[in-house]
Amino acid sequence: MNCKSVISLSLALCLSVLGRGASATSISASQSSATVETRDLQTPPTQIIINHDAFPQDTSWRLTNAQDGTTVQEADSGTLQVERWATERWDVALPPGEYCWQIQDAFGDGICCGKGERDTQQRGSYQLIGPDDKEFVNSDSIDGGSFGSSSEKLCFRINDDFSVVRVYPVTVKVQHDRYGGETSWNIENNKGETEIAVQSTPEQSNTTVTTT
Repeated sequence: MNCKSVISLSLALCLSVLGRGASATSISASQSSATVETRDLQTPPTQIIINHDAFPQDTSWRLTNAQDGTTVQEADSGTLQVERWATERWDVALPPGEYCWQIQDAFGDGICCGKGERDTQQRGSYQLIGPDDKEFVNSDSIDGGSFGSSSEKLCFRINDDFSVVRVYPVTVKVQHDRYGGETSWNIENNKGETEIAVQSTPEQSNTTVTTT
């Protein structure tokens, strides 16, 4: 074999190795692209369901961020122009965090009851279903739809795995003596971490302070 033949053989081997490497890279890129395309990148919705009474135009609701009180979504009174006894559903994509939902009735009698021939057969109700498809709020176990002008604030937390936990507000009432500035209190979670810490002030002496 002469030198020219050796050089030609070496070039052929190099091209062959490069060709195999390029082919493998191409397959890997194709597989990666397919994986990305099949991933569900959307946030699963939280469902708000209202079974209206005879006066849906009186009903409104508001969903807020529990941390700063900002409105996430709402339906004002008079905007729910649907038939009597109709069922409405809203799908709201909520990222993990804490939220509060409240339903209101402009007339002041909730949605449990109505006037008409179907009163004894059907009444209004509401429910919330989390992104994990599990119901976590149902009016039948809260107020039966008889909430007057407004229901209590129904607060909940959506975890990173999209499971939902109801969150209940805690009210702390402190009746101060004449040395209010010496009083302090805190609330800890089950890990021993302080969630809330409050230091009273001298101006609160001989007063009762309520914190929720």
